[in-house]
Amino acid sequence: LGTDMAKHAESMTRLAALIDNLDQDEHDATGVPWHWPAKPPATADEEQRAVWERLYQEEFVLELFLHAADIGNPTLPFDQWVRWNRLVQREFHDQGQRELLEFGELISLPAGFDINAPIKAEHGFTKGFMQHLTLPMFQKLHELTQVRCSRNVCQGVNVEGCLENLQQNLKLWDEYSPIRLGEEENLPSLMAVEESESDLGSNTDTDDDHDCDEKEDKLGGRIVAGSDGGEEKAASSA
Repeated sequence: LGTDMAKHAESMTRLAALIDNLDQDEHDATGVPWHWPAKPPATADEEQRAVWERLYQEEFVLELFLHAADIGNPTLPFDQWVRWNRLVQREFHDQGQRELLEFGELISLPAGFDINAPIKAEHGFTKGFMQHLTLPMFQKLHELTQVRCSRNVCQGVNVEGCLENLQQNLKLWDEYSPIRLGEEENLPSLMAVEESESDLGSNTDTDDDHDCDEKEDKLGGRIVAGSDGGEEKAASSA
C-alpha cells in the first residue's frame, strides 16, 4: 500500500532519484534509473519502453500523493490541524493501551503512544512527525512538480499552499501550549480569537456597564474573566 509507513524511506529515496532522472537532459540520462530494479521487457522497442516508464511513473506518483495525503494533516490550516491532531493522538493512545493489553508492554514510541507520557514529550513527538516526515515529503513533492520535463507526469501540480501551511504550523506549534486530551473542548477557534482581538483593538474605550474583560489566549489558552476589569492568563495544564 502507498500508505505503508514501512515503505516511507524507500519511497523518499525513489522520489529523489526520479527528480534527479527527470532533471537530467532527456537525451543524455545517466546513472541508475529511478525505477531500478524494475525494468521494461527486454524485447520492448523505444516506444514501448517509453510507455512502460510513463505508466510505471504514474503508478508511483499516485502512491506518493496517497502517502502524502495520509501524513499530510499538518498541512491543514492551524486551527483544523490542531483539532485533527487531537483525534489522531487519541487513536495513538488507544493503540498504546491495546499494545499493553496484548503484549504486556508498549512496542510503539512511548512519547506518542503512552497515555501517561509527559505532555511535553507528546508535544515533541508531534513536532518530530511534522518536521522529519511530513515536511521533507512535501518539499520533495514540490520539487518534483517544478521539474520541467516532458516525461514528468505531475509537472505543474501545485502543492505550495500545503507547504506554506506546514511551514507556518511548525512555527505556531513551537508557541502552542501543550494540553492533555479531553481538554480540546476548551480550545478556542483561531478565527474567533482573531475576530475578538480585532474587536478589542478597535474598541479602546470600555463601556461603563462592563464589569469585566475577556481575554483569549490565541495559542491554546482559555477564556478568563477578570472581575476587576484586568486581564488574567490561564495556566497551562502542562
